[in-house]
Amino acid sequence: MTAGDVPAHSGPAPAADGRPPAELRRGVVGFSGVLFQSITFMAPAIATAFSIPIGMAFGGGATVLAVILALIASLFVASSIAQLAKHMPSAGSFYTYVSNGIHPGLGFLVGWAFELALLIGGAFLATQIGIIVSGTLNSEFGTPTSLWWIWMVLGTILVFTLGYLGIRASTRAGVVLGAFEVLVILALAITLIAKAGSHNTLSVFSTQFANNPKYRGFSGIVAASIFSILAFIGFEEAAPLAEEAHHPRRHVRLAVLLSCLGVGIFYVINTYASTVFYGPRRMLGFVSAGSANPWQNVLAREAWGAAGFVIVFLALLNSVIANLNAANNSSTRNLFAMGRIRLLPRSFALLTKRFGSPYAGLWAQLLITIGVSLWLGLQYGPYTAFALTATIIVDVFVPLYILLNMACIVYYARFRRAEFNWLLHAVIPVLGIAAFVPAFFAGAGLPVFSFITPLPSPLSYAGPAVGVWVILGLIYLAYLYARHPNRDAATRAGLEAQGFTVTAKCPPPRNSGGRFAKDRFTVDLDQATVTCPAGQTTIIVPARGGGRASFRPWCATCPLRPDCTSSRRGRTITIHPQEAMLQRARATQRDPAWQERYRTDRPVVERKISHFTRRAWGGRTARTRGLTRITTDLDTRAGALNWARLAVLGLDHNPAGWALRVP
Repeated sequence: MTAGDVPAHSGPAPAADGRPPAELRRGVVGFSGVLFQSITFMAPAIATAFSIPIGMAFGGGATVLAVILALIASLFVASSIAQLAKHMPSAGSFYTYVSNGIHPGLGFLVGWAFELALLIGGAFLATQIGIIVSGTLNSEFGTPTSLWWIWMVLGTILVFTLGYLGIRASTRAGVVLGAFEVLVILALAITLIAKAGSHNTLSVFSTQFANNPKYRGFSGIVAASIFSILAFIGFEEAAPLAEEAHHPRRHVRLAVLLSCLGVGIFYVINTYASTVFYGPRRMLGFVSAGSANPWQNVLAREAWGAAGFVIVFLALLNSVIANLNAANNSSTRNLFAMGRIRLLPRSFALLTKRFGSPYAGLWAQLLITIGVSLWLGLQYGPYTAFALTATIIVDVFVPLYILLNMACIVYYARFRRAEFNWLLHAVIPVLGIAAFVPAFFAGAGLPVFSFITPLPSPLSYAGPAVGVWVILGLIYLAYLYARHPNRDAATRAGLEAQGFTVTAKCPPPRNSGGRFAKDRFTVDLDQATVTCPAGQTTIIVPARGGGRASFRPWCATCPLRPDCTSSRRGRTITIHPQEAMLQRARATQRDPAWQERYRTDRPVVERKISHFTRRAWGGRTARTRGLTRITTDLDTRAGALNWARLAVLGLDHNPAGWALRVP
């Protein structure tokens, strides 16, 4: 494989079953919809009112510095994502980038962790709906705050309905909701700065007011940056809409960069405004002011009076609903992408006929959001559940951002070397990795550096929770590799059915611990029996298009058992649906003549593939849209390569007709 080639996906996806995959609706989302997918996922109003104030409990009046650090680190990642999205516009986003850039197995784990963040993010946002509505009703009308869960459920069902109606309706709602919340909070911030008067000061941009006794100085800034990063999470969420965007290669890149920069400046202004108005020395208690909703119950009332209270309440409620809507879009598209390639059950790749929505993902998101919100909210209380889910999200996204930076470096160094730019594809990604390392250790509760202090309980549970999820992903990944070791069988069978002679290696059967592999057993498909190395014969029981042969009755007393299996149930041999073809292929490739032909032809074939996927022709990326145009383009490439090859072989025309030159 040459430096200009992008590797075909070789992850643990099972073979396709022949049914055409469902497709998302192409080109239905304009640039504004793509941009506000990122903006609404970031939830600027909610992040300003809730996420950043949590960090103020650690960074005090210097939290604005933590916001600036988070902005710089996020811009580094946004640059890397933009560079990757330019060549890989896919609903799989993170999964696709890391799979093609580094390794498909690692890509699966990234998609697995990304989905955890989205699922937990649903609970995080739904809990916020309950907190905002129940807290407001309690302060104004005396209704009990214990009814928060009712508003959480209603908000989740509303967003589920928007998602079910299709991506066009969902993103249009996101544009309207996102614009409203940004304008309201920005207007309030400007009012606060004006009312602060002589209290405006640049000293809040230093560690002077990082006055938490347990997190003094820069350690407070690092701890606060965890929740500042939480406020930025979402700028990358334009990427999962790539397959539904008008111009995905251009629009996704612009949306990721503009949302990160624009909303980042918005956060800096808001954090500065709240700090100078409320008082930098008082900011440690800001998060608990006004019934834990200081922007609505303190700042808005003092700046705009009763009318301001109502307007900000509507902006915050609007923000969290828009954010949950954006999370819903991203989560269901990620599930769709993994279901489409069979890393998840195929039902996740099915779409509604009328709206083209991935309904299995929508139902999964709905049930998990409500279930996790109720579980954590009733166990720890809604405010603690909000902070805990926030920490889990950060603990997931920070390592993902680090891997995305690595994927950008590796992808351009290996597969796009002609486009490699030292600034965009080396310096910026490395700086992005370095910027997120302290936040990763702080969020995981690992005091690797002297300025990192472990988080209090139950926030400290976030790191182990994410670790358990990753371990489950590793187990599932191992299952996929073990369950589907012959993913090329269906492809091989299809080519043979069309009359092709396939010259490709068939992977040999393996067994863990060096025990007897499947090729030590005699499989007789005509008699539907399998004979083990000890001479025992059993029948093949049909299962899943193939079959299984169990030796359990003989394994207990078999002297060869230690060399065969460690299972208490004895040895079971799985018969692949294409078992006969696989046996023929393995027998053929043991022939010395076949091995010599394979060694001779393989370099020629791989060289011809590299010619077919030249960068000037778009590499492995289609240069046009639509199956007919793509097929025409590929046929043209093939024809050009064939004529070039014939010219090299000396094709000439003589009185007898066309003929190759005889050496």
